[in-house]
Amino acid sequence: MTERAEFPENRTLNLVFGLVFLGMAVVWWVLLFPSGVPTLTRDTTVLLLAIAAMAGFGLWSLTRLRKTAAVVVVDHDGLTDLRLMSDPIPWSELDRCDLVVGYRGVRRLRLVLRPGSPVAARLGRQEVIVNDLMLTGGARGVREAIARFAPQVPRGW
Repeated sequence: MTERAEFPENRTLNLVFGLVFLGMAVVWWVLLFPSGVPTLTRDTTVLLLAIAAMAGFGLWSLTRLRKTAAVVVVDHDGLTDLRLMSDPIPWSELDRCDLVVGYRGVRRLRLVLRPGSPVAARLGRQEVIVNDLMLTGGARGVREAIARFAPQVPRGW
């Protein structure tokens, strides 16, 4: 059996997101519609859709608690993000790995693919952003696994 590092989704974050968004939907419902469903106008329809979206996201987050399998796997062959594709991105196809600052200053792992890479052609882009914040072990765990399994890949962290 080959050595590998597996990263499932962070169940604690899914639980927190689920409960927070469901709670917000209930609070909004109680504060905005204390006497029940009002007459539907444009404004009330927009508010009801917003409440339904919050509740839906909360329920979706709670359903993610059942997922315990790894979604990102790092091994000697490459990095596999099952949310993106089932095949690994071979280390030989990477130009470099670095961190980029995204929305609200949150740093994300970016894999820059070599020009002409078959994976880049299949994905239709030269960069892959790995959402490592929602993984057990987080960004540090994925970075440490890359450093351990692919020391030859240039890293910008």
